[in-house]
Amino acid sequence: MSLRMLWNLRLCLCGAGALPLLFLAALVSAPASFAQSPVPDTFLAEPKPVRVGLNLGIDAEPFIIGMDGRNATTGPIQLAAPVIGPLLSVEGDVSTQAATRRPVKLRDNGCSGVIQPGQSCAISLALPPDLGAGRYMIDVMLPGVGGGQSTRTIPIHVRASPWLAGLVIAIGVALGALVTDWRTAARPVTGRRIEAASLRENARKLAGASAQPSVQARARELVRDLRAADADIIAGKDIAALLADRQQRFEILHRCERLLNAAAAPQGETENIFRPPARRLTATLDAVDWKAEDIDAAGRALAAELAGFQRLHDAAAAYNAVALRLSAGVARCRKSQAIQKDWRDAADLRERAFGEMTGTPPAGTTEVARRAAELEAATAKLAGQAGAIGDAALEELQAAIAEKLAASKPAASARTALEDMARQAKVLAAAPQGAQAKLDAAVALWADFDRLSPALETAEAAVAGPAIPKILPDDSGLRYEWEMETFQPAVGASAAALQRSLRRWNWITSLVTLAGIAAVGVLVLWVPNTAWGTVQDVILALLGGAGTRLAIGTLAAPGAPQA
Repeated sequence: MSLRMLWNLRLCLCGAGALPLLFLAALVSAPASFAQSPVPDTFLAEPKPVRVGLNLGIDAEPFIIGMDGRNATTGPIQLAAPVIGPLLSVEGDVSTQAATRRPVKLRDNGCSGVIQPGQSCAISLALPPDLGAGRYMIDVMLPGVGGGQSTRTIPIHVRASPWLAGLVIAIGVALGALVTDWRTAARPVTGRRIEAASLRENARKLAGASAQPSVQARARELVRDLRAADADIIAGKDIAALLADRQQRFEILHRCERLLNAAAAPQGETENIFRPPARRLTATLDAVDWKAEDIDAAGRALAAELAGFQRLHDAAAAYNAVALRLSAGVARCRKSQAIQKDWRDAADLRERAFGEMTGTPPAGTTEVARRAAELEAATAKLAGQAGAIGDAALEELQAAIAEKLAASKPAASARTALEDMARQAKVLAAAPQGAQAKLDAAVALWADFDRLSPALETAEAAVAGPAIPKILPDDSGLRYEWEMETFQPAVGASAAALQRSLRRWNWITSLVTLAGIAAVGVLVLWVPNTAWGTVQDVILALLGGAGTRLAIGTLAAPGAPQA
């Protein structure tokens, strides 16, 4: 076929409506780059969890993470721009959008345009530098121009620096050491200082208020000893025995003060009665060496004498009352030697009752008790002689009347009165009347006789002993028992300062311990936790550090000194 015929054939074909075939041939011969295949879901590789480590300071540069994609199909794929979802904070099963000062940005995009079969690409994202510790996730979607998309979720674990974790744990260790040292060392020392300071203040008050020079000197010496003991406590010396001894000394001095004051309380005829035992007690206090046994013995001796003073006082008062009733009758029976002897003996006992004590009383008794017993016996004997005194007074009255009638020649009226008085005395002596009433009647008859006989010497009535006032109160130290003083907290020279310190430290240690107990439920620390650095993680670290130094036990009551 000639060229002309071929040309004519094409023309014929064209003329015969072959235009659609020509358009189809053009499409077949077109470049493959115009194909629009959808993006498969497997285009982007499944990402691994991303771990971000924070520094101790503020990170100025953003954190970069990447994703890989690969066209595993047999045809080319044309990709659109990636879509980056919001940054989500994950806490358990709950996801919330994280607030950051800068958004997540697409840093580099190698997955753009047409990706040929078997070709790979990479995408990199820039995380904000102010991202805090915790767990996050972000969705990245890569759509295709021809349809389809590949979506992946990137898990992000942001963890604080291990240096920060070590620092927090070290702080916890320091807190535990602080609490332990306070409980085992500082608080016992403070308690002992409170004990010593309280005792020192009590001794200083005793030295300032005492009226006894011996007690004052010993109290000032005690203050100096306790001041030195405070320094020894701070230096860590064991002075428990010293404090116990000084506490006993203070109690002895306090008791001696009361005993010596009680011994000096009597006035008038009784003011010298306790002077000898008081001097012996003062001598033991003034001795160069402190001898508690000697002071105790002298104090108990004085206390025993003081304890019997009330009995002696009552015996003297009883004698005064009896003597007042019998004195007029005794004066009217001077010829009765037995009555006069008993009267003189009782008067002598009464006169010496409150004299200065000398010598040593028999074992098992005291000088005051002995005097009281003797005076009581003599007074009782006198009281039982009221009837005999009355009879003797009447007998002597009758004899005096007879002597008066025989020795002189009185007027008729006077003689009649004397004879009538003699008859009354005789009748009264024989009458069954009470002893005291008969004695009073006899004294009255003697008074009538004296008025009728001015020349007759009248006997002076015996004077009863002076009234003895009650000079010792009930709490004057008659009971010789050691008293325990209530310790008042103090530090150095100030009790209030140590008490405030003790209360403050008790609250501090209690709060630290309570904080540890509140965090017991937290179970994860830095090493297994890929997102360590949250508030909960910090609390755990504090507890872990404190737990290495402190065994959490029973909390001490605030303000109560305990070891």
